[in-house]
Amino acid sequence: MTSLYFLGGLVFGILLLIIPVVLNNVLKLGILNKLQKGSASLLILVLIYGILLSFAIWQNHLWLTMLTALLIVGLTCSLSLMRFRFKLKVLLIPALAGLLSVMLVLAPISAILITPLSQSFLPQYFLPVVGLLSGLIAYNMVRGIRKYYVGLQNHAALYNYLLGNGCTHHQAVAYFLRRSLQSTALWVLRRLSANMVTTTPLLLLVLVWAGVPVVKAAILNFLFFFAILSGSMISLFVSLWVARRYTFDEYSRLQPVS
Repeated sequence: MTSLYFLGGLVFGILLLIIPVVLNNVLKLGILNKLQKGSASLLILVLIYGILLSFAIWQNHLWLTMLTALLIVGLTCSLSLMRFRFKLKVLLIPALAGLLSVMLVLAPISAILITPLSQSFLPQYFLPVVGLLSGLIAYNMVRGIRKYYVGLQNHAALYNYLLGNGCTHHQAVAYFLRRSLQSTALWVLRRLSANMVTTTPLLLLVLVWAGVPVVKAAILNFLFFFAILSGSMISLFVSLWVARRYTFDEYSRLQPVS
């Protein structure tokens, strides 16, 4: 029965994929290459995530669940950095430190709030929570990192002027740090507004399907989005703080990051 569902879903997905391909050929939209790359990337990610989740559920050991969660966080962080064309050898450790600093708190609390404590750390419940939180927070964090370093590159004269006039490194980058945090907060809030008619009903439906009472599901939905906001800002601050030793030399000169 499971195989029939899988094959049926696969066939239906292929049929849905044919529609944009036909429209591309008829209307000359020029999206075929991006469609192929996007579909291939999505398929690979789903396969990797599915294999990790299936293996963790099969073994059902707490230590393996935690290890799988770390792998998911590391993979999510790496892909987010690569999406913005950052050098992994420069920013992977800072970004991973920032993401883990919030995931170690948010993921267990979220799992405990959603499911009974006896089931909170079972792989089938805990790992999807980790994947959802890390995916959303990592993208917002790396976007903020990009804002920070692009600001430093585009306004290098201001940064050097501040250093040359006696400011410490912390004082010289304070303006760029504030701009980055502000940009991240506004971006997340705009996405929250847009998600009110998309992600919110879907997440509410999933929680109700999982057996969560409707009132509790609505409260968790509310808390979830603001956890994303707080997590994005905290992870950004931590990652930029850790990144100082990797992106500036002993003379406080910015090194290439992308």
